[in-house]
Amino acid sequence: MNSLNSFNLLLILLAVITLILVLVAWYFRHEVLAFWNDLYASWVRISKFGKHLILAVSLVGSVALLGYACGQFAKGQSTKWLCEYDPATYPDCGELMAASLTNPSASPAPTPATTPTPTTTPTPESAQDVAKAIPSPTPSPSPTAAPPATPVPLTREQTDRLAQQAAKVRGLTRHHASVMAFFSQAYYTAICVLLFAGAVLATAMFFIGTNGWGQTNEYVRTVFVVMAAMAAFYGLWPTVFQQDKNLSDNKALFLEYETLQNEISSYTVTRTNVKNEPKTPNDFINYVDSEMARLGNIAIGFDYTKISYKGAFESSNSSAPAPSPTPSPPKKPGT
Repeated sequence: MNSLNSFNLLLILLAVITLILVLVAWYFRHEVLAFWNDLYASWVRISKFGKHLILAVSLVGSVALLGYACGQFAKGQSTKWLCEYDPATYPDCGELMAASLTNPSASPAPTPATTPTPTTTPTPESAQDVAKAIPSPTPSPSPTAAPPATPVPLTREQTDRLAQQAAKVRGLTRHHASVMAFFSQAYYTAICVLLFAGAVLATAMFFIGTNGWGQTNEYVRTVFVVMAAMAAFYGLWPTVFQQDKNLSDNKALFLEYETLQNEISSYTVTRTNVKNEPKTPNDFINYVDSEMARLGNIAIGFDYTKISYKGAFESSNSSAPAPSPTPSPPKKPGT
């Protein structure tokens, strides 16, 4: 709800700024027209190479701006979702969640409860007759329940060690959450840029395919070359930086450490692990150490061998099979 209100506020702000610019341009229309004429005269004096360079820089800047906007959106959403999953993930999760609850959605009006219809009860005389006719059974003695076992209290050293382990697990949880958010942001940015670059590239390719390379406008050809380079560059991001693998590995480690954190928090009450296996304090401390040793991994990897711009433009790596040679007929003896 908070993000939706912020988006609506941004749209209103952009509309107000656009309206103010239109009014200012209309009020100073003569000066604006003179400035436009001077700008057009300066554009005419620029060389052809300069015009193509300006167009290329403008396209690269637009793609970079789009990538930055998509990255910031992905960063904000991932932070919000991680805070919703566990408010202790980031230090500022409390403020973020409090801001999201400032505008609660309207709750539906409660429906009035229906009054139950009173049922007829038997008369006292008939109830007494029935009670006399049916003999009351003799209650059997109930077994005495055993008192619950009192857990062994933790010593000062055990409590301090569990607190140290909890702090360590909390830091590792934050680490994998940050790495997961980073690769999620980069992955989302690459997808956004590829969608935009692919649409512009397809449009330029349509005109080139219709008129031919030589007959197509030279600026359209510049757009095609620049956007093809941008699509190839961003298209290699997920494979070279292994964004999908790094994202899934850190997500798995994040969930594992979350489970371990809950185990440590619950042990002081249950004296068992997540599998409901009873453990003494010393055994549980050793169990937590073994789990941290098992999960210990910095899940960040790259693969520079995937840098191949030839593969960036190919939809499939499989090549057509070579035709098998036709067998020659057997030679006749004596020839």
